[in-house]
Amino acid sequence: MRIETQRKILALSQRIISEWYKGRTDELIPLLDDKAMWIGAAASQFYRGRTEVAAALKKVSEDIPPCTVSEEMCFLEECGSDWGLCTGKWICTVTSENHYLQQPQRATFLWRTDGKALKVVHIHVSDPIYTTEPDKEFLEAASVRNYNYVQSKLNDKRRIIQIMTTDYQYSLVDLDFIIYIEAQKECLLIHTSENDYRVHEGIGSFVERNCPDFIFIHRSYAVNLDWIKTVTPTEVILISGEKLSISRQRYKTICEKIKERFC
Repeated sequence: MRIETQRKILALSQRIISEWYKGRTDELIPLLDDKAMWIGAAASQFYRGRTEVAAALKKVSEDIPPCTVSEEMCFLEECGSDWGLCTGKWICTVTSENHYLQQPQRATFLWRTDGKALKVVHIHVSDPIYTTEPDKEFLEAASVRNYNYVQSKLNDKRRIIQIMTTDYQYSLVDLDFIIYIEAQKECLLIHTSENDYRVHEGIGSFVERNCPDFIFIHRSYAVNLDWIKTVTPTEVILISGEKLSISRQRYKTICEKIKERFC
C-alpha cells in the first residue's frame, strides 16, 4: 500500500472520530462501503449494509450529549495492497447539565481501496464492559450514571474528589484520607491511608484546585495538616510513620499553619 494511501486512511479515521462527536454524520456517509458493517457497544448495535449503517449512525449521534475529544491516537496496520486496519483510542469528555464523564474510548476501522477511492468496510467500537445498558448508547448511559454517583458522594458531609489515574481508572477519594501528595516526573502520587494513586497533573494545579488547605513542606510535597505528628527543622513525621524532608525556609511557616489550625 502506498504511503499516501496510508496517510489518508489515518486522516479519514481521525475525521470519523471528530465528526461523529460533532453530530456531522452526513459527512461520514460517503465514506461507507456498500457492504459496510458497524458493531457498536450497545447490545443491539449490529448493522450491515451502507443504508442500515448510515441510518443507525445518524440515529445514535442524535442522542450523544455535547463532548470533546482529546489525547487522540491512531495506528495503521497494512493488510495487503488494498486493505488497511486503523485502530484508534482517545479520551471523551462529557460536561453538561446532567452528564459528567471522562472516559477512554477505542475503535477499529477496516478500509479498502480500489485504487481510486477509500471506503470503510468495518467499524467496531470497543468500550469498557460496564459502561452500557441494553440498547443504550455508551455516552448516554455511562455519563448519567457517573454524574448521579458523583453527585450523591459530593452531597454528603465528606470532601470527595474524583481523580483519573495514569492507567485511566476512575476513583473517588476522600480528602481526609489523603496523607500527602508527592510530585514526580510528569505526574504526581497521591498517598492515602488505603491506596496510592498516580495522576497526570502538576502538583501545584492539583493542590490549588482540590485541597488548598494542604501545606507545601517542600516543592515536592504537599501534606494534609491533620496527618502531621511532629515537625522538626529538617523533617515532618506523619501519623502514618513516614518521615518527609522539609525546606528549612518553610519550617516557620509550617509551624504557624499548624498553630492556626489546632490552637
